[in-house]
Amino acid sequence: MLKCPYCESTNNVCVSTINRATINGKQRQVNYVWRRRKCSSCGEKFTTHEKSEQEWNKEKYLDLLEKL
Repeated sequence: MLKCPYCESTNNVCVSTINRATINGKQRQVNYVWRRRKCSSCGEKFTTHEKSEQEWNKEKYLDLLEKL
């Protein structure tokens, strides 16, 4: 659970999400999600950058698509 950096409460909500794999239609090497959060306790807003632990592999992706 994410803690608010201001009051350390774990009571927060996500108010905005952007997938940073593509920006302005251009593919990027780094795949992470940018989230803007608001603490429900103190009302402060903060940003998180969440990177996937699983690396994207084109060959595995194409194999999965063929199985469908």
